[in-house]
Amino acid sequence: MASKLRCVWRTRHLRWDCGNRPSERPDCRAATATQYQVECAVSGVSRLATPSNRAMNIFAKVCTMITMINVFTVEPANQKRLLDLLARATNGHVCRAPGFLSSTLHRSLDGSKVTMCAQWRSMEDYEVMRRDPGPLALFREALTFATFDPGVYEIVQSFFPDESGEKDRAS
Repeated sequence: MASKLRCVWRTRHLRWDCGNRPSERPDCRAATATQYQVECAVSGVSRLATPSNRAMNIFAKVCTMITMINVFTVEPANQKRLLDLLARATNGHVCRAPGFLSSTLHRSLDGSKVTMCAQWRSMEDYEVMRRDPGPLALFREALTFATFDPGVYEIVQSFFPDESGEKDRAS
């Protein structure tokens, strides 16, 4: 019998409940607030933990969530154009796709790169989005003036600030 896992992500005012699904792994939810708490009950053992605890890493290991990291190389004169195009594709199409969790756009300070990190519930959800003709035209346009190096990643370990109350003390 598969272990039951119940995970709840909490931030200040938001809460995502992944639920109990004995026959499959739980969905993951992404959050952007800085204060996380993860409550997991594995095989009936309940624990409440802050991110500095091992529960966050246990959660990452049972999750099917994937992270796509695409690094685009572009002429500095075209960086803003690429950012605008990727934002339009994401806002207009990608963020509505089933299984989409979150996305962040990063730009290099020298203007030569744009990096997009997107989190998906599963690889299957990502593949379904890739077949959607909606964002395809925008992505093709981006490739007329930029190159990209895509990668698929999984969470191995997460690190957070120490919230034990101890502060660095200068001597």
